[in-house]
Amino acid sequence: MGFEVLEGVKALVVDDEETVREVLSRSLSAAGCQVTVKTNGKEALEFLKQNQVSILITDIVMPEMDGVQLLKEAKELYPYLPVYLITGHSNKITPKGALELGAEHLLTKPFKNVEIIQRIRASMERSKHIAEKIEQERSRTETNNHGDELFEGK
Repeated sequence: MGFEVLEGVKALVVDDEETVREVLSRSLSAAGCQVTVKTNGKEALEFLKQNQVSILITDIVMPEMDGVQLLKEAKELYPYLPVYLITGHSNKITPKGALELGAEHLLTKPFKNVEIIQRIRASMERSKHIAEKIEQERSRTETNNHGDELFEGK
């Protein structure tokens, strides 16, 4: 896989384990992402209130605020934000449970960096497609509203 496949993607990585943060940050940066790291959900949520990101990758079990609560809060701020949950405790949540909560995917530690990059690239393609559909609908609505104004003015 080539480098910079995720050029321009802003990733927020949240994990209380320094090693996981470093590995993800290095891998995502090498793929072209702009990466911000936080050590817990509370820090991440404060960051999200001030900054928009393309993707959120968060551990589930963390102090201050866990990843599930962060997922819920992040989705309230940004409903279309792709969120990946990471866990080293496979019994805490199932992949199906993660999807039901609104996550893109549940990654179990240890995970392969290539898998994450491929999944993020797919998420970005879906997000781009959703954004295009929203823009098309917005344009169609504006065109319809503009047409109504023209008729009302006659």
